[in-house]
Formats: sequence, C-alpha cells, structure tokens
Amino acid sequence: MSDPIRLLGKVASPSWTVSRTLSSNPYEAQPTEIFSSGVTLLETIHQTRTASPTARQPYQVTMQIPSSMVGGLSGYVVNLVCKDQLSVPKVRDAEVIPQGDQGLLTLSIDGPVPVESQVLLTTSTGQAYAPTVLAVIPGDEVPPPPRPDLSCVSAANPAALLDPPKDVLEALRATRKVLVVCHTPPDGDTAGSGLGLRRTLEALGKEADLFLDGNLPGWMRQQAEPGEFKSFEEVQHQDYDLVVVVDVAQAHRIGRARELVSRAPNVAVLDHHDDDPTPESLGTQGKLTKWIAPTDATAMLVAAVSEKLAPSSWEGIAPPLVTGILTDTQLFQKPVRGETGPILKYLLEKRGGGELEQACRRVESHLAEEARGLLMEPVRFKGALLSPAGEALRQEALSQQRAYHEELSPELGLMVVSTEAQKLATSSGKLSDPDTNRADLQDAFFGRLDHLAGQMPLAVMLWEQPECVHVAIRSQDPELASQLAHTLGGGGKPGLAAAQPRLPLSEVLETVRRWGEASRS
Repeated sequence: MSDPIRLLGKVASPSWTVSRTLSSNPYEAQPTEIFSSGVTLLETIHQTRTASPTARQPYQVTMQIPSSMVGGLSGYVVNLVCKDQLSVPKVRDAEVIPQGDQGLLTLSIDGPVPVESQVLLTTSTGQAYAPTVLAVIPGDEVPPPPRPDLSCVSAANPAALLDPPKDVLEALRATRKVLVVCHTPPDGDTAGSGLGLRRTLEALGKEADLFLDGNLPGWMRQQAEPGEFKSFEEVQHQDYDLVVVVDVAQAHRIGRARELVSRAPNVAVLDHHDDDPTPESLGTQGKLTKWIAPTDATAMLVAAVSEKLAPSSWEGIAPPLVTGILTDTQLFQKPVRGETGPILKYLLEKRGGGELEQACRRVESHLAEEARGLLMEPVRFKGALLSPAGEALRQEALSQQRAYHEELSPELGLMVVSTEAQKLATSSGKLSDPDTNRADLQDAFFGRLDHLAGQMPLAVMLWEQPECVHVAIRSQDPELASQLAHTLGGGGKPGLAAAQPRLPLSEVLETVRRWGEASRS
C-alpha cells in the first residue's frame, strides 16, 4: 500500500502522523491563517503504475476543507510543485463541492508524481497571495530516461552504410583554410557535428575554425576545448576558402555567419533535414556542394566523412558525434533508422566514443535551481531564493505577470517563453552559477518540450528572440510537426520540426492556437 498523503492539519486516522514539509526543502511554502482550522484527508487512491514513466495514470485525491474556504476558492487554482520544475505533472479537474458545513476539494494529478511534490493553492493570476501547501504527496521515484539498448546490435562502419558524395569529399580535401558553422540556437547535433568535423579537418592538417553565433549550454561547453568555438570578432575578417554549414541549410538559422557564407568562394552543407539548400537560400554566390541525407542525426554524416578522410586519426572526434546522435534521437526514445544503432555502437567501441552510460550522462542538462523556480510561476517559490538578490529577482518576476506560461490540452502542449522570462531566469541562475546563459535555459526547456511530447499528440515551444520567434515542434504523428513548421515558413523531419518567423510573439502564438484548433476539427 502506498504511503498516505501528508497534510498540514488534521488527518482521518490517528495512526497517520501530521508532519510539516521539511525545512531543507527549498520549495517549502508557509501555511497561512486561512487553514488554521485544518484540512482533513477523506480518501486517497494511488492507482497501479506501469513501467512507462509518461503514461497518464492520475493520482485521485479528495480532501475535506472548512466551509469558510468554499466560497473563496473560486479565484484560486490548485497547482503542483516538484523538485524537477521542468517536468512537473499537471493538476486537472480540480473542483470544490459544498457539502453541509464543509466542502470537498477533488483533483487529479497526471502521473508519475515526483517525490515530495506539493499541492499548492495560488491565485488564478499567480500573484498577490502567498502560496499555501494543501498536502505533500510522497510521489514516485521516477527512473532515469531509458538508455539505448545496443545489446543485439552489431557495430558497423558509418562509411559502409552512408556514402558521402565525392564532390563534398573533394571540397573538404582541397580546402586550406575552412570555417565550420553551427546553427543558432544550438542543439547537441549541430554542436557535436561541428566539433567532430573541425577536429577531422584539423587532423588532415587544415586550418579549421568553428563558429556558432550564440551561447552554448553548460553540458555542450564542457565538450569543447577552451577557445575551440571562435567569437565573431575572431572570424569576421578571416578569408576562408571554404565554409561548411552543419545540421542546417538555411541562412536565417546561422546568425552573423551569413556574412561569411555570402563572401566565401566555396560553401558546403551537411544536413539530415528535408530542406534542400540553394545558393539563394544560403545567400551565397560561391560554389555550393551538399550532402542532404535522411538520417537520424547530422553527426552520422560527419562520422562517415571522418572515416573517408581520416580513418586513422580519430582522437577526440567520436565523443561529440556520439553526443549528436544521442540528443537528436532523444536517447533512442523515439523510433530510429536501421543504421543508427550500428553506427552509434561503432563510435563507442571502435573509435573511442566512451562508455554508453557516460555518454548519456554527458547530454543531461543542468539548470540552476533558482532559474527553474523563476521560470515556473515564481509566486510558488517564496523562501526558495534566500539571498536579497534572489528575493529581488523573485519580486521582479512577479511583476512580469507570468512571463512564462503553458497552455495544455489533451491535443496540444504550448510553451511560451518571453524575453522577460529569459532575462529574469538567467539573472537568477547566475546567483549560483556565474556561467548560466540563455542557452542553458533553452536546453532545459527543450527537455520540458520532449516531456510534453511524450504525453500529447503535439507539443510546441515559442522562444522569443530579438528578431524572430524560434518555434520548436514535436509531434507523435510523423507529419504533424512538419505541417505546422511549413505553415510558419520552416521545416524539419518526421515528428520534429522548427521555424523562425519574423513576427511578434503574440502573432505567432495566435497562429499556433488557430492551427491547433483547425487540426482538431
């Protein structure tokens, strides 16, 4: 039998002891006087769990509340707070039913519920009311994400499974001074592919630089050598005879690197998405060579190129390519192509990619706790930020009136991250980790997006940027993500797509809402 819910108040059985939330819990919220008359547990049903951590198996919770609260609850909402703020389950079907001189508060919580989750009462706007703990749910020990199972897979040389075009190989062999360009904002595949290709070209004796117009999240920074990613000032006035763009085929996704592409005499593209680059789409008048192949990650293309160009010089090349494959396949949690497992195993076992478990841990994002708290409805976190600077940021976050919010339905999970939310959370994260940047935040939110994608048919994140809105899309239907991306001028691959419309956040939000409604009808 599962442990009972712990309450701040009276309990239904004398054998159940009353306990406050632990003082070491950074998300502890002090109860207010409104609950001085106590809260009584009537019934708790913990449904049987299955092995799937994303299955909808709600906790059914019923609590008895004083009559003085029944009429006043209409302006409040019940939420759930977890230690992992970016994978918080949602409370749904919360209802207060008057019953004589008392009332019943019933609610469902989509499982699994992390350990020591708190059921909180807040205002519907998330402001002007100290959060009140109704109960602390013991929750489940949520297992780590499943790892790829390579036990029945035989390692295979990527060059034997994927055949790089001869003109691409010739362009890479002929270059003397080359710049490798990643897309922005970055992901593990573009960063890993860029690192792997730069190191391959360096092993061939080329002068090879790597550029990404933006910041890298911490776990990606750790995989690069100091200074390996060059600043724009370092590459701006260089004369490269070849610029190679990896994991992207459109100029608007490479930031200030467009200037370098536009004047390069030769441009090459390695990409696994369904966009077909042209000189016009890249803004270049130079000679264009390309390898566009429908693989699970661009890192697999780079692995095949590395095998062709530098089969005996693999030191430091395999680990970032492994990262690229693991991130774009979401640790094999989505269906993968037949060649992906054999190539991954080859890189791990034959080319120094390391142990699989270590490789999986390398791709785990770590966002400062304070930043998570400020992003996810900061009104909940009174007492979580103990320093004066942290409390000042919390107050500023409150004044932004939910700069970050989610709109969830059974069909669509929509995440909206404004520039205000990014600024506040970055400032907060720097209180404990001075290197925190917006890339750390975005990486963590991609984790949240993937979590939602496992629970509903369509999940969309709108990430506001100075000149556009980055729209990241995940869908269980292979075609749905690409269809929405094309509506916004973007593209992608089955189940995963993106767009960067140059429109205000409010217009993009309304377009996605309308598209979601139309797709359901």
